[in-house]
Amino acid sequence: MARPQWLHLTVPATVVAIVLALAFALQGASPAAAAGATLTVQKTTHPSGDPQVFSINLTGPVNQSGSITDASDFVFSGLPAGTYTLTETVPAGWQSVSFGCSDGGNNMTFSLHDGDDVTCTFENTKLSTIIVQKTTNPPGSPQAFPITLSGPTPGSGSISDATDATFTDRMPGSYTITETIPSGWAFVSVNCFGAETSSTMGSVDIDVGPGQTVTCLFMDETSAEFAVTKDFQPDNPATVLVTVNCTSGAASSPDNVDESGPVSFLITGFSGNPTCTATESGVPAGYTTSSCSALLSAGGCTIVNVQITPSPSPTPSPSPTVNPVSQTPFPTGAVGGFVDVATAGSGGDGSLLLMIGMLFVVAAGALAVGGYKKASSR
Repeated sequence: MARPQWLHLTVPATVVAIVLALAFALQGASPAAAAGATLTVQKTTHPSGDPQVFSINLTGPVNQSGSITDASDFVFSGLPAGTYTLTETVPAGWQSVSFGCSDGGNNMTFSLHDGDDVTCTFENTKLSTIIVQKTTNPPGSPQAFPITLSGPTPGSGSISDATDATFTDRMPGSYTITETIPSGWAFVSVNCFGAETSSTMGSVDIDVGPGQTVTCLFMDETSAEFAVTKDFQPDNPATVLVTVNCTSGAASSPDNVDESGPVSFLITGFSGNPTCTATESGVPAGYTTSSCSALLSAGGCTIVNVQITPSPSPTPSPSPTVNPVSQTPFPTGAVGGFVDVATAGSGGDGSLLLMIGMLFVVAAGALAVGGYKKASSR
């Protein structure tokens, strides 16, 4: 019996490919699916649109790598079935937030089967920076102010005039910055730049976004009280207006002071231990106007007002009382004779006229005797 003869045909490769494609199509599969699995890796960043590049690595039956940025993806195709681990390299200043895959898994190690098409997404946020600065009055003070940062990534530090504390790599979110105010100092203000804020005495609340840099400036000044006491001698209920000035720093506004108790004036922004002087105005009449001075460390001083004692006025001497005398001429021929007192001083002082009349008579008699003796000597 004769053996059959085999027919040898040469078929072009293109024809073979067409035939295979038709066979897979009839079975509801594709050549790519039959070739393995597909893994698509996507990236989401905060803030959105950041250009940062993230490296990714896939290890398993085959090892592959790539890179992605926000809103982009990288596709690993033709992967043979097996167990794989997907990782990313997180750059400095970034934090991984979440990872998840379209098949519901959130583990970076997973299994792939022929024909699988899985998408996994990495989510990252950019870390923030918080800077706390200090300004003092007077400038250049070496005083240290402790600060605390509370929030998603807490911290602490210390600052003095013209210095700052920088907190890097902070997760975005709400933070509170608080300073501890040393004795002898007072909080003045706080201002923040780059974030929404609300402040209270010695602290501030801020909302820091992804990748933001927020700077907060605290201002403090030296602060002390200087009490002024009023002492009227003797006591007086009057009120006077007192003004305080110091050789360094500034005092609060003038205030009314009386003997009911001391009034405190706030002295701020001073250096060292200045001398403070209290002056007054509106002192009631009859009291001296005064002032007082003391070192600020003494805490205050007392203004003493003494009553002014007026000098006694000299007592005026009484004016002498003079009784008027009637100037009645003596009657003709009275020389050498007698005067009728009753008629000569009518309405006057009779006794005075009598004395004058007697003197006049004596004088006239003396003249008469002298004349007689002179005539007889001839």
